[in-house]
Amino acid sequence: MRAMLFSILIVVVVLSLGPPGLEANEFCVTPSAWIQGQYNSNILLNTDEVLTTGFSESDFITIASAGVEMNNRTERFEANVVARIDRLEYFDNRDLSDTDLSYRGRFRYRVTPLLSVSGRAGYQKRTNPAIDYGMPFQVPPGTIIFPPPTPPPGTPGGPGTPGGGQPTPPGAEAPLPVIAVPRNTMSGALTADLQLTEKASTNVAYTYDKNYYSEERYADDEAHDVRAGFEYDLSQYLPLAKGRIHAGFSAYDFESSQDTTVYGGVGLTRALNELWTVSVDAGIRHTSTEAWATACIPLNPPDPLPCQVVRRNLSDDAWDWLGGISMSYTGEYFTSTVSYSRSFAAASGLNGSSVRDALAVSGRYRVTRQFSAIVTTGYYAYRSADIDESLYRIDQKNVFINPGVRYDFTRDTSLEASYGYAWVTSCSSARSGTSSACAGADADRHLFSVRFSVQHAFCK
Repeated sequence: MRAMLFSILIVVVVLSLGPPGLEANEFCVTPSAWIQGQYNSNILLNTDEVLTTGFSESDFITIASAGVEMNNRTERFEANVVARIDRLEYFDNRDLSDTDLSYRGRFRYRVTPLLSVSGRAGYQKRTNPAIDYGMPFQVPPGTIIFPPPTPPPGTPGGPGTPGGGQPTPPGAEAPLPVIAVPRNTMSGALTADLQLTEKASTNVAYTYDKNYYSEERYADDEAHDVRAGFEYDLSQYLPLAKGRIHAGFSAYDFESSQDTTVYGGVGLTRALNELWTVSVDAGIRHTSTEAWATACIPLNPPDPLPCQVVRRNLSDDAWDWLGGISMSYTGEYFTSTVSYSRSFAAASGLNGSSVRDALAVSGRYRVTRQFSAIVTTGYYAYRSADIDESLYRIDQKNVFINPGVRYDFTRDTSLEASYGYAWVTSCSSARSGTSSACAGADADRHLFSVRFSVQHAFCK
C-alpha cells in the first residue's frame, strides 16, 4: 500500500511537469516561506494530574517553514503537488526541536466529456501532534493527551506483566515518561466520476489512511473505505436543490482489533437564495468488531500474582445512525458556516475506533480589502462504539475557540495574529478483566501566535 501511494505521488509529480501528448495551458511553480512565533502554555497537552518529566510545560516556539507548489492545468488534465518542510525550535525545551515534513499530490484527468478519474496521495510527519501551524488553532482529532493509554494486562510492558522482566506489583507501576509522540500519516484516494445525464451523476471512490507511531505504546491504525454515490438535480421539484444517495464499506485495523462497517444514507443540498445554503445528510451503519485481548488470571486468588496470561477473543455487532447538517452564509464582507456531524472512524492515537460527534462554527469578516477578522470554535466528542466489548475504552471531548486577524499586504504577502484556547478531557484505557472503568484526565492550552508568510507564482 505504501508503494502504491508513493507511485501515485511520483506519477502526479511527473505529470505536473508536463504530461505527454497534452499541451499545457498553464503551468505554475510557487515557492513560499513562513516564519511563525508562538507562545504555548502546554506544549505537550499534559493533564493537571501529571507533571512534565524533564521538560518545561510552557515554551516559546519558532517555526520556520519553506515549501513549493506546482500546478499544471490543461483542457483535460490538472495536477497539483505541494512539498513543505517545517523546522520547530523550542526556546527552553531544546531537546524537542525537530523537523516536520509534508508532501501531497493530486490529479484529475477527463477521459471523455462525461467521465473523469482523479487521485491523491500524501505523507506527513508530525514530531509533536499537539503543536499547531496555522489557523484555526484547534486540538487535532486523535491528539494524544497524557497520561497515554495503558497496555492491556499481559502485554509486554503492561502492569502486572510476567515476561520482559520481573512482574510489577499492583500499584507500583512507574509513570510513563511525558514526551512528544511523533506521528506519521499516509493517505491516498482514487475516484471515478461519471455524468449520466444532464441532471444525474454517479461516482465510486476508494480511500486509504494510515497512522503509525515510533512509540510501541501506541497502536498503528489503517483504514480502508470504498464508497459509491448517486446525485440528481431536483430543481424541477425543489428549486436549487440536489439530492444524493450513497453506500459504502469501511475497515479499520489496529494491532489488537478490527472494525468493519457497512453504511448507507441519503442527503440534500439546497441554495435557499444567493447568500444561504443548507445541506442535510442522514444514514445508518452496521459495525462488526473483533478484538484480541490478554488477561492475567490469578492462580491463587485473591493474590494477583502469580498469574497465567490468557488470550481472549471479543466480538460485537452494533447498529447506529450517521448524519449531519450544515448551513453556510456567503456575503460580500461576511462568510460563516455552522455544522454538526456524526460519524464512525479510527481514533488515531487512542488505540481504537470511535463514534465522533462534531459541532463547529466559523466566521470571517472582511473589514477592508486587506484586513479580515476570523473566528472558529467547536466541540468534538469521541467515544467507543460499545464500551463493554471494546478492547480500549475511548471517551474524549475537545472544545476550542480561535479568534484572529489577518492583513494581506499584497496577493503574495500576509501577516496573521491569533489566540487559541483548547480544553480536552479524556478517558482512554485498556480493559482489565471485566472492568472498563478508567480515570478521566483534563488538559487545557492557551496559544498566542504571529505568522508572516510570503509566496510568488512563476507561470508560463
